[in-house]
Amino acid sequence: MSFDRPSLIPLIWRGLRRRCPRCAAGRIFQSWFTLHARCPNCGFELLQADGNTWFFMYFSSAGVAGLFFLYSFLNPPDSAAIGWMTIVPAAALVMLVSLPHRKGVAIAIDYYIDPTGGGSADTDRHAANKPELSDGP
Repeated sequence: MSFDRPSLIPLIWRGLRRRCPRCAAGRIFQSWFTLHARCPNCGFELLQADGNTWFFMYFSSAGVAGLFFLYSFLNPPDSAAIGWMTIVPAAALVMLVSLPHRKGVAIAIDYYIDPTGGGSADTDRHAANKPELSDGP
């Protein structure tokens, strides 16, 4: 089965819909927070790509928290306690609800950068050129 790599915008749309970046048909999540190991439709290895997404996930979480911080700065609550009781749970809820969509986008961007699925071809190439180590003289 041959797949053409689409442009970035369709890949991001696939990620937002929590679909496989390669075939756009397979669901990438088993449940709200659990990724499939592979795409159920095309077999694309999702868990290998999962390790490459930490940077995007970290900064998208920081961006969500930053938006809530900016909102509370521009619209200060009447008391700090009310601010803490509303802004912190709201930010946590938005992060939890958006997590699979953000993760899908992160996997789609990773696929755009490296369509081989987490650099497996690159890893195999380097392993073939690595000399074997001996235990002594």
